[in-house]
Amino acid sequence: MGFLRGTLVFVLSFILFLAFLFGGAFWTFSKSLEYEVVQPQITNLSLEISQKMGLEKLPIDDPKFAEDVYYKNYGCNFIKCLKEDREYLILVSEKSRNYWRNLFKWSIILSVIVFALLFLVVKPKNSALVISGILMMGASLIYKEISWISSLIPNEFLAKFFQ
Repeated sequence: MGFLRGTLVFVLSFILFLAFLFGGAFWTFSKSLEYEVVQPQITNLSLEISQKMGLEKLPIDDPKFAEDVYYKNYGCNFIKCLKEDREYLILVSEKSRNYWRNLFKWSIILSVIVFALLFLVVKPKNSALVISGILMMGASLIYKEISWISSLIPNEFLAKFFQ
């Protein structure tokens, strides 16, 4: 394999790895934001907030509140709502789920295109399958060990982002 072909295989493999890695994250976000998953969490959160504040009940304990938040028609796109309008409840809305699902679809399209290019570049054609399989396993191992990876990050560092 020449230098040019080897470099191209490396670059395509790196892009394919990133597509697998981010595609997995986008799929996870999308699946975790389905209404059946979000609704009980919003109710539990409202109970926790009311207990911490010493109140008996907050109005957000109403099950209809979860439905209103999830299906609310936000007048902006996902990023604009977060950055400019500071609509943080959009993070647990159908709009957020659709945003992550669309990113997942684009990562699948990118993966297929990069795999096709990788298939054209490598000499023994079955090497493209081996390379993509190894990259997919590598990307999935990161998710399997995410709790160990997150334990390496100090809690004080994470606390800065959640204050």
